[in-house]
Amino acid sequence: MFAPERRFADTAELRPGEEIESARERVKLWHWRARQLELERTGNTWPPPDCSPKALTDLRRHGVDTLDGIVRFAARKLQERGVLQETVDDDFVAKGKAYRELSDNDASELMSLA
Repeated sequence: MFAPERRFADTAELRPGEEIESARERVKLWHWRARQLELERTGNTWPPPDCSPKALTDLRRHGVDTLDGIVRFAARKLQERGVLQETVDDDFVAKGKAYRELSDNDASELMSLA
């Protein structure tokens, strides 16, 4: 009666640890990107209140002086390292466009998935 299910259970195998770790890192990146957009859209200011002067100087040296600047810097670095295969306007690609261009509804949907 449950032959297909039994066959599946009998032949199922765990995925390799490297594959699981890679997927976990991608999920963390997408959650980070969703969170950055949420921070921007809810009016969080730059720099963060707990940012040290040394860290702020280092960020500015890399051209980072806004929340969006962090995203642009990170997207470039992630693409250079092969972590992001594609970017649009120095941003993650979501629904065929730069993540920052998502509607509030699309952004909310992707945040819930992340």
